Amino acid sequence: MRRAMLVSCLVFAVSQGCGGGAGPSVEGVDQWQAPVDALDAEASASDEGNTSDLPVDVGTDGVIPIDIWMPDAVGTDHSTIEILQDLAVDVPQMNLPIPLCQPCRSDLECKTADVQAACLDDGPDGRTCGYPCGLDSDCPDGFNCVRDDVNGKQCRPADGESCPCLTRFVEAGFKTECYRQSELGRCVGERLCNEECPVVAPVVEECNGKDDDCNGQTDDGLGSLTCGKGACETTVQVCVASQLQECVAPGGSPEICDLIDNDCDGETDEELAPITCGVGICQVTVVACIAGRPQPCYPNSERAEECNGLDDNCDGVTDEGFGQTTCGVGECARTISNCAAGGPTQCVAGNPVDETCNGLDDNCDGVTDGGLETVTCGIGACVRTVPGCVDGVPSGIECIAGDPVTETCNGIDDNCDGITDDGIVLGEPCDGTDPDSCKSGKTICLANGTIGCDEPGQGFAESCNGQDDDCDGLTDEEGCPCPVYTFGGHMYMFCTPTANFAVARDTCAKSRYHLVKIENTTENKFIVDTAKAINNATWWIGLNDQAVEGTYVWLDGSDAAFLTWTVGAPNNGGWRGNQDCALILDIFAGYNWNDAACTDQARFVCEYP
Repeated sequence: MRRAMLVSCLVFAVSQGCGGGAGPSVEGVDQWQAPVDALDAEASASDEGNTSDLPVDVGTDGVIPIDIWMPDAVGTDHSTIEILQDLAVDVPQMNLPIPLCQPCRSDLECKTADVQAACLDDGPDGRTCGYPCGLDSDCPDGFNCVRDDVNGKQCRPADGESCPCLTRFVEAGFKTECYRQSELGRCVGERLCNEECPVVAPVVEECNGKDDDCNGQTDDGLGSLTCGKGACETTVQVCVASQLQECVAPGGSPEICDLIDNDCDGETDEELAPITCGVGICQVTVVACIAGRPQPCYPNSERAEECNGLDDNCDGVTDEGFGQTTCGVGECARTISNCAAGGPTQCVAGNPVDETCNGLDDNCDGVTDGGLETVTCGIGACVRTVPGCVDGVPSGIECIAGDPVTETCNGIDDNCDGITDDGIVLGEPCDGTDPDSCKSGKTICLANGTIGCDEPGQGFAESCNGQDDDCDGLTDEEGCPCPVYTFGGHMYMFCTPTANFAVARDTCAKSRYHLVKIENTTENKFIVDTAKAINNATWWIGLNDQAVEGTYVWLDGSDAAFLTWTVGAPNNGGWRGNQDCALILDIFAGYNWNDAACTDQARFVCEYP
């Protein structure tokens, strides 16, 4: 509201200050200057002794009341004299010492060469400059000298009123910081003293492109929508580009055996017909799908075709290919007809007799004069052979065995005692010429009479599996995706590519490792020191409470007997809600752990076994 405040200085004596009181002097204060036309009118009226034609009302004591805009205050009334209102004159100044009541944002804006004033809190609408004082008399009319706990005594408007908004404050662009708040927080803005605060109290965030709750983020925390079943299940963010989103699930596809609801009807792997394979006696029918796995159909084994009215060899034809059958060899050979009317005939060979040197296969073994071609005598290196039956006639040559010699390692019975390389130990484990250090070979005799190692194959190459595959005394020194360190009988793989908790867990498992399980202070110090030496960042460990909120266990399900949380952890902190996985903090957190969202990205440590 507007009210009248009296300026106690005569217009014509304004250079002398506002009286002889103890208040601020003319120096360092704002002084109102009457408009030139008003002063001329006053002088003319004084000469004539009549003030009825003046544009303003002048009191009998020569004081001109000035209408200044002031904020509404309890118990404030309009003055009975409103000077200049009819002329619509905006009085830009009033008699206040600089910088008293000037809108401000910090103490620096209230300091002048002569005055070290403070920027004082006026509540939600902002702050204004005070003015140092010792007594009420040091302050202008309408102000009291009030103690401030931080800045000492300062001149402030009396009776809890607000500072006036002077035109010079507005024209000079003096601003102050204002706010509006609710249970959700506080919104902050700036205003000139003749303006309302440009912000409203925080409200619940909406999808409108605005920061409704004044947390510095737009359209945040509105979540997501999920629709559809099975393979059609779709999730979209509630708000994208300030627009509410509609969740529309895609259409399904024909059902296949993969433990997925492909046709999106709420059922999995349903209505898959049995599978039949093979023909004849090989035909088999199996269930098409079990537990999401397509079932293979293997035909029964075929057999030789028989004369029985069946397709025994599973080629689609029954009892095919039967003609004549010959059985027996040599002097035992016989030939008969085969299948007739679905009944086979049996071929029976003749009876063999002892072989004689006659050019015939008497014993029916397929060899003419078999076993009679040569005569052999002696054993080992002493064996000798001479011709026996030649072209069906005995040769008449006598067989005489050779002489034995000293036994050597050559795979030969040199001393002709019936034992090869006797007295020489063979078959011992040995490492051959392959690139590994594994004793997977056996000692043997070489052709030169020495003992050598027979180790077939190309050797064993090292792989990342927690084993010393190449038998060189080192484990996983090659083939692992990340550097491996050994400590306390365990191996630790430090992986610097960042991943979420699930990807880190699965990456460890591919190498038969697992996300690290830390069981004591010594192990924790080794892991933290090694990790931070590689990269001073956060590293996943295997601790989590994904199964039961607040109950932290290792990935093998065992209780966490050793814990070393950082201060305040675990606390499910952060704007994304639950933090169910644990990680090692960076170097500034020492050897402590913290809880984090399992979807965060971090480096990770694997352990074997």
